[in-house]
Amino acid sequence: MIIKNIDIKEILEAFDIPEDIFQLLLEEYKKARVRIGISEETYSKMVECILDSLVEQLYT
Repeated sequence: MIIKNIDIKEILEAFDIPEDIFQLLLEEYKKARVRIGISEETYSKMVECILDSLVEQLYT
């Protein structure tokens, strides 16, 4: 997955987050999305916000 030309693996490595843990987090977000009725578009924006926050922290 690449957001704004930044490889997700690069972000995960920089914050020492195992990729499998990140995948589990995304799966939990998906389950919550379905359970509380969040649209796919809103879910995508939530994930993008999380990644944007990590990128911002990484480069500031």
